[in-house]
Amino acid sequence: MTLDEFRKHPAYNYYITTLVYNNLYGDLINDFGCDCIFYIETEEEYILEIINVNNLADEVEERIQFYLSLENYEDLYYVRKNNEFYFYLKTYSDD
Repeated sequence: MTLDEFRKHPAYNYYITTLVYNNLYGDLINDFGCDCIFYIETEEEYILEIINVNNLADEVEERIQFYLSLENYEDLYYVRKNNEFYFYLKTYSDD
């Protein structure tokens, strides 16, 4: 199944929500507290928004990079836009 096919599958939303919200968001809340990080989910976007106090977004990004280096998060990547982090699943090639 390709990533595009998987995006249309009902399990896609469950999988990425589990990775971003249940796991990554939970880990970051443990590190930084729930008053600093908000989770936003739209139909196609999975976003962590940082309330930037003393460059907190930079610190959060360092932790995100650490967590994404772990095996549990190997399927995720993110794009940072100001103080928002947008999460997506990686596409793997058959090379």
